[in-house]
Amino acid sequence: VEYSELAPEAAKEVSSETGMLRLNEGNICNHFYTTGFLERAAALSTPYHIAKKKIAAVTEDGKTVTPTANNGVKLELFIFDCFPHAQKFACAQVE
Repeated sequence: VEYSELAPEAAKEVSSETGMLRLNEGNICNHFYTTGFLERAAALSTPYHIAKKKIAAVTEDGKTVTPTANNGVKLELFIFDCFPHAQKFACAQVE
């Protein structure tokens, strides 16, 4: 689950068993790939993810204006979208 695609209600959901957030883990992006896999992954058609962003603009007099609300959309591709295509995959969970 990508944080930018997570509904606010889901982000606040607490496990009744642990009392902790149900979605309380992250990916620090330490990945190891073979060259062959990266070559195959580069040819994959992976989905775009929509990220709503606050995009600064420059006024006619040269001043930078930073919006207080999202005013733009960015299309992002994520490296983890290729994981299901790997022949082997391992994940380490640490505290």
